[in-house]
Amino acid sequence: MSQEMTPAKSSAIEQRTLSDVAEDLRTSLNVVAGLSAKMLDELSGTVSEEQSVQLKMALEASSYLCELVDSAIQPGDLPPLSAVDAAAVCQSVAGWMKPRAEAKGLLFRADIAGSGAVARTDRLSLTRVLVNLLDNAIKFTQTGSVVVSLRVCDDTLILVVTDTGVGIAPERLSEVFKESFQADPQASAGVGHGLAVSRRLVEAIGGRLTVDSVVGQGSTFTVRFPAVSDAQRP
Repeated sequence: MSQEMTPAKSSAIEQRTLSDVAEDLRTSLNVVAGLSAKMLDELSGTVSEEQSVQLKMALEASSYLCELVDSAIQPGDLPPLSAVDAAAVCQSVAGWMKPRAEAKGLLFRADIAGSGAVARTDRLSLTRVLVNLLDNAIKFTQTGSVVVSLRVCDDTLILVVTDTGVGIAPERLSEVFKESFQADPQASAGVGHGLAVSRRLVEAIGGRLTVDSVVGQGSTFTVRFPAVSDAQRP
């Protein structure tokens, strides 16, 4: 006689499955990181300067994904906000995403402010937001360009991702940050779930995410965070 599946038992099974998958992901990511580190140390032969740059990006991306996996299986409150070098985060993420954009024949440009671009935020959340915004921009842009810029205006840090993609109709702009939103209903590349996640993360870490768009011309997503003054930096 089969036992009834209670909500508690179902939840326990789901959590165990998630933990098992997370462990498999960690193992695979550690393999990638280990191989990248081995090549970077030239244990498998000499690498060029460009290869060295790419290997460092692979290590950074692997580390980010491991942190993301940990945050997914151990949900909880965000860590305390701190001074984060937003320029360094943007440079890293831009480096990860540029090859994907160029593989589609897109122009990818990063216009990142200097060391003055420090935000009071959470580093992992900021990284996740930018990955989501750039992923969305590249996914729905078939020709033209994707540009990410970062600048400081008075006491505000402004992060902008602009694309020349399909654009969003005015009557649908109010739906952009809903879980089920899809920029191009005819596309099979997935829904805009990352946008809903991004807005939640941005608001949780004290920022604001907005969008402007024109059908057939593209979209601009703007994130505003409190900047950290020189006096507030550690």
